[in-house]
Amino acid sequence: MKNIKRKSQENNIRILPSTNLIAPPSTSTNKLALPDLRFNYTFYRALNKEFNRYKIVQQNNINNANTTNISDIKFNTKVLIVGKVILKNIVIMPLLQNIVFTGALIILKPWLQLVIYKGFVVGHLVKEWCAKMLIHP
Repeated sequence: MKNIKRKSQENNIRILPSTNLIAPPSTSTNKLALPDLRFNYTFYRALNKEFNRYKIVQQNNINNANTTNISDIKFNTKVLIVGKVILKNIVIMPLLQNIVFTGALIILKPWLQLVIYKGFVVGHLVKEWCAKMLIHP
């Protein structure tokens, strides 16, 4: 029973070597790669990116390669990095995306109304043409 549990845990969770972060399960196949839109994978990728960026900045500022693991980073800094990722990915980016999308819909509203009207006109003309063709063969 322990072996089965250990295998399932090993398959579902892996630790990234460069950061010691827990990563999502690997889904490597030979099929066509589709972009991953699930939130947890995107969030893990953003966290890894920010931690790596922080480590590079620290190494450039101090010229010290002691911060190779996440465990070497102070707790307050970890909280700030995670807070930054949460604020950016959960609050700011969706807000900006919705503002842009809503603005585009507001700008396109007259054109979309014209498309709907022209669709009705063409539909009516096709209906009349079909009725004329069926009545007078």
